Amino acid sequence: MIENHKGMLQRVFLTICFAVPHIAFSAESCPAIKCDCDYLPTTAWVEVCSTYETHIKKECVANFNTPKDYCLMHGLNASPIALAMQIGHDGKATKSSSSASEVISTYSRIVDSAFTVIDQSLSEGEYAKAMDGFKLVEESTRKQFTMQQSLIWDDSGEIKSLWKMYSPVEEKAADKLSDISKRLSKDLTSATTSRSEKVFHVLLVKSLRIQGLLYEHAAYAENWLDRTGNAAKLWKSSADTSLQLLELAKGKNGDSADKRFNEIQAAARLQQASIFWMKNKDVKAVNATLKQAGDLLGTSSKLDISPIIAENEKATKKTERKVNTTLECMSGKKPHLCR
Repeated sequence: MIENHKGMLQRVFLTICFAVPHIAFSAESCPAIKCDCDYLPTTAWVEVCSTYETHIKKECVANFNTPKDYCLMHGLNASPIALAMQIGHDGKATKSSSSASEVISTYSRIVDSAFTVIDQSLSEGEYAKAMDGFKLVEESTRKQFTMQQSLIWDDSGEIKSLWKMYSPVEEKAADKLSDISKRLSKDLTSATTSRSEKVFHVLLVKSLRIQGLLYEHAAYAENWLDRTGNAAKLWKSSADTSLQLLELAKGKNGDSADKRFNEIQAAARLQQASIFWMKNKDVKAVNATLKQAGDLLGTSSKLDISPIIAENEKATKKTERKVNTTLECMSGKKPHLCR
């Protein structure tokens, strides 16, 4: 009897020993996924984000702790995401020996020289050199974005000054690339050989990808300056480039994975736009943008944004009722509503 009891205790002890590591593993499962849901503006947003984060973490665990999907709804410090730029987590702050104006001036000169190379190369048919120009714009922008997150100045106003100067420079560069993309689109349409068609297609895809990246960077700048309306518009401009890339991929009968990524990236950028329109209290724009993002993701996606849209529509109707009540009171049609 004693032996049986002792054996049972041993089995219980062993079960607990094996269970503890399992509990620890579950608590730390798939650390590569962090959707930063608490950043989002309302309870409905947070719940939708958290539900999807739980879903993709389960898939990640089943895939040996390797993510299989992006955070399709997320906050500022999320990972993995389908955006072209991602806030860094590992960079160490370093003191800058340059002023904000010096930093932005250096960047502007590099980008301007790259655009000169692109313009001249396209005019002369030197398409390899044009591609080098595109790559220079992309590399400079990425380096600038990383540097902006790591540099510190004695005066915190210098950091804000940097973002304030940077945003219009980056938006102007994105608009310049938009003009180049339109030019390449015309060249692609009028191409007479399969070789020239392929060249213009590759250049156009590169131009649009960098264009979207530049709009993203400008949107981040407007966010840090608390200009939410401008940030939303820039995120929408960035999403539009993904939609153009999607149409290009469809037209060329390209890789289905490439098409799907463009859909996911466009949806991610649209959702970022909706977040900032929400902060700017433009609920109609929020719902329109979220619905467009949902259509891109399709019914196969496990992300259900309907609770957010329902919450927004309820808030809109409440506001409309309040406005109507006030108008009816002021017009004298229903004076009892003024009480």
